[in-house]
Amino acid sequence: MAEKRRLNVSEQNQIEEEAEEGLPSKYKNIGWKEWLKVDFARYWFVVIALMIDLFFGLEAANTVSGMGSLGLAIFLAFALPVEVFLYIYLWGKKGILKSHE
Repeated sequence: MAEKRRLNVSEQNQIEEEAEEGLPSKYKNIGWKEWLKVDFARYWFVVIALMIDLFFGLEAANTVSGMGSLGLAIFLAFALPVEVFLYIYLWGKKGILKSHE
């Protein structure tokens, strides 16, 4: 006859603890929503900001005819400080999306 499979709860807890051992200490006690705000959104902010700089900077360089990359320089002179300020506001030392450890 076939035997029934029995699960031991203590072994299941041990498997979960082993899975958490590989995590850095700052991620052990946060859920996925907190991780999404703390890390994932921060990296995507940088990627999207660079894409915006590239696209609109090159468009600005194209529209200012005869000046070469003056349009790009003017756009970046305004865009980069705004992006840095926004990043510090969101994820800086006292940022509103900063991890509260």
